[in-house]
Amino acid sequence: MQYRSAPQRFTQGGLWVGQRFQEMRKAARQWEVESFFTDSRAVRHVCLRDILDPSRRVTLACSTLMDRSRFRPLEVRLRRSF
Repeated sequence: MQYRSAPQRFTQGGLWVGQRFQEMRKAARQWEVESFFTDSRAVRHVCLRDILDPSRRVTLACSTLMDRSRFRPLEVRLRRSF
């Protein structure tokens, strides 16, 4: 299994490292994309890190993360420094 942590854009489905998602459950966690890999059956996976508890990590098929009934993307707003 190879892990890629380089911030390369994953174009299929528009996922990229650093992108954030929220679970669509009652006790919804927020996750950040950490890396991608392809398994031996050529299925793309995404490794996620919990935003509030970085020690918690999960790995999902990219198609699961893109399922809007399970996850929704969060907008990341950049702060301006004056």
